[in-house]
Amino acid sequence: MIGFIVIVLAAFLVVDCSAVVVFANSTDWLIPLCLVAATALLGLGVICFVLVRYGPLIRKDLRDDTLDDTLTDKLLIMVAGCLLILPGFGMDALGLILLLPFVRRMAVQVLTPE
Repeated sequence: MIGFIVIVLAAFLVVDCSAVVVFANSTDWLIPLCLVAATALLGLGVICFVLVRYGPLIRKDLRDDTLDDTLTDKLLIMVAGCLLILPGFGMDALGLILLLPFVRRMAVQVLTPE
């Protein structure tokens, strides 16, 4: 299942980067370059914030092998930051959507066992 998700995300990334190139060819290259750089910096900021603020809690939960809602929520925020780092408008949209608290709550309910 994980391999299938990786393949789908890789294909989506290729298509998404192609869309950025098409957009860049129809406009000045500076606009898409600034958008990609800005969202990458935002993604790095999100990851750094989570690691600085919740790093010890995440390490403790991973060491104790406990998967609770808080840990899953913080890991989803880090995934959103990773999606923001990747170039492309679709990846950025997925990352921004995943930063919304109600979307993360729904994802936590799906991902964590009862």
